[in-house]
Amino acid sequence: MLLGGTAGDDLFSGYRRHQALNYEGLFRSVPGIGWKMANSLLNVFPAQNSFIRRSKINCRCASRS
Repeated sequence: MLLGGTAGDDLFSGYRRHQALNYEGLFRSVPGIGWKMANSLLNVFPAQNSFIRRSKINCRCASRS
């Protein structure tokens, strides 16, 4: 038994938000035009897949900053 509220998702990769924080430095190094190009490319794909849907949201937000 584990004490402290550590669940399996914390032990075996964590939440998506925590995973994204590991890549924050890489994301910040991509220029705005790169995010706009990636957003245009992702718009070709339907948003039925959750990965594509999250990627579209991330690209839109990153291209604004």
